[in-house]
Amino acid sequence: MMYFQNRQQAGKELLPKIKALLNPGEECIILAIPRGGVEVAEPLAAGLPAPLDVIIPRKLGAPNDPELAVGAITPDGTLLWNDRLMTRLCLNSEKMQPVVKKALEELEQRTKMYRRERPFPRLQGKTVIVVDDGIATGFTVEAALKSIKKQQADRVILGVPVGPAATIERFNAMLETVCLCAPEEFYAVGEFYRDFSPTSHERVIQILERYSPDDESKSN
Repeated sequence: MMYFQNRQQAGKELLPKIKALLNPGEECIILAIPRGGVEVAEPLAAGLPAPLDVIIPRKLGAPNDPELAVGAITPDGTLLWNDRLMTRLCLNSEKMQPVVKKALEELEQRTKMYRRERPFPRLQGKTVIVVDDGIATGFTVEAALKSIKKQQADRVILGVPVGPAATIERFNAMLETVCLCAPEEFYAVGEFYRDFSPTSHERVIQILERYSPDDESKSN
C-alpha cells in the first residue's frame, strides 16, 4: 500500500505529474477543495507556479439521515443529485429544498471566510487544475466539476493523491485525471496518510492569501 507522509508530501508528488501535462505558457489556475485539498495544492501553486483559489462543494444529506449523501451543491447553486438514491428514499427536489437552503447559507459563510472580498476567479480560456486530498465516492468533486464546466474553462485537470480504482476510472472517462494511488480495496482516504490531521481554517486562509489570484506575484 502506498502511504503519504502528509498532504504537503502528496502535493509534491503530484507536482511533476501535473507539470508533465501542461504546455509551455499555458495559463493555469488551481482550484482546491477545502480544507485538505488546499494543503495538497500549495506545492503545486509554488512549483508550477500558478494562482490558487478554492471551490467549495458541499454534500446534501437526506432530511432524516444527514450523513447519507443524496446530492451535492456548490456556492453558485450548481446541484448534483444521486437519482437512484433519491428515488429509493422517495425524495425529490421540493422535499430537499430546506436542506439546499441551509447548505447555501453555510456555503456563503464559508466562502466569505476563505475568499474575503475576492470574487470567484475568471476561468474562461484557462486551464483549471482541481485538487483534493483524496476521493471516495467522488460525488462532491463531480459537483465542483459541473460548476466549473459552466465557466467555460479551456481545459480541466483533476489531481488527487488517492482514490478507489472504480471511482478514478469513472473520472478518467470524464476528464484528464492524475491519481497517484488507485487501489481496488479502499476504505477511507485517511488510511493512505501517516498524518491526516485536520487542516485548520486558519491554515487554509494563510495559504490562499499567499497564492490568491488577485496577487499572482506572491507565488513567484
